[in-house]
Amino acid sequence: MRGNDPQATVRSGSFELSSIAPGSYLLMCDSPSLYCRVPVTVMDHDIDIAVELAPGPSIEGTIKVEGGGSFPKPPIVQLVGKTEIPSENGTLGWTNLEPRKYIIDIGPPDDCYVKSIRFNHQALSGVTLDLTSGVGGSLEIVVAPNAAALSATVEGGKEADVTLWSQSRAYYVITDRNGAFLFDHLAPGEYRILAWRNTPREFVEIPEFRARFEATKITLAEGAHQNVEVKLIPKSASDAEIAKLQ
Repeated sequence: MRGNDPQATVRSGSFELSSIAPGSYLLMCDSPSLYCRVPVTVMDHDIDIAVELAPGPSIEGTIKVEGGGSFPKPPIVQLVGKTEIPSENGTLGWTNLEPRKYIIDIGPPDDCYVKSIRFNHQALSGVTLDLTSGVGGSLEIVVAPNAAALSATVEGGKEADVTLWSQSRAYYVITDRNGAFLFDHLAPGEYRILAWRNTPREFVEIPEFRARFEATKITLAEGAHQNVEVKLIPKSASDAEIAKLQ
């Protein structure tokens, strides 16, 4: 329970949360380096719960080149807020992580892209690793050569924020003062791209918000390097759609 959810301070090993509406909750208890996550169902009567704090989840994993190639130098893999540089044999790991969601940030070698990420042998659809349950496991990352790249300018040569996205991931960049920018280390596939001016990132990150605008469609082949001009969404248009969401 966080943010606007009920919160309590533990004193002498006890705590109390009052005026809880019936429903399903996740009870979260944190102390320095110790955590607990317990699903709780509240009905129409008081309940007593005993929780036990324990170290956070740990992750062990590997990063490999497709086909068994080697890295010229160990790439950096980061769970945003925690950094790990893999050893020469491609192993990596984190211990006692806070049970929360992490963004996996991977710096692949030159001309390579991230082909797949698997957590506990299941493919991730994006780059978010959800550890809120407190369960750790194994992380397997595969990179492949022949990455695609995209060079572009915003129409009118105007400085702007640019969003490039596929079904599984979104990328964000700020252009230079002439409206130019570059996306590299891209996987082959279908993308859409739009440019914005002074549009809050919190809305741009919402797929349903982006879908309200006519984006430029781009298909990138393996190893391709395309040049495009990107449509700039007027601020009045993005503000109008933001107002509908508020």
